[in-house]
Amino acid sequence: MVDRHSAFAKSLASACRDGGKGARQPGDRPTGGSGPALRPKTRRKTQRPRLFKVILVNDDFTPRDFVVAVLKAVFRVSEDQGRRIMMTAHRRGVCVVAVYTRDVAETKATEGTEAGRAAGYPLMFTTEPEE
Repeated sequence: MVDRHSAFAKSLASACRDGGKGARQPGDRPTGGSGPALRPKTRRKTQRPRLFKVILVNDDFTPRDFVVAVLKAVFRVSEDQGRRIMMTAHRRGVCVVAVYTRDVAETKATEGTEAGRAAGYPLMFTTEPEE
């Protein structure tokens, strides 16, 4: 029976005697033209997607209850929150409803505007990039 520890010790001793010329050390680069040169690994940093605001634009023709109903249906806000958004847009002219990624913001704004058109009202939602 061969003792593994003594076999390992012998190979380690022989590697030390020849100065480690035959053994590659960690971090050594290959020499000569025997293979492709190693390149340092580059890490790509992923960026968060740019966010867009969905804005409710006030008009004097769309009934307030209809605006609240659209906000509840499209943006999934509560009755109370829908009323606050609607009143802010009524007083200031515009109100930020929500912030999403570009695709989601444009889809929600289009759904809200189309709901107003289908009912015959000039309800309008727009999008713009968040700062």
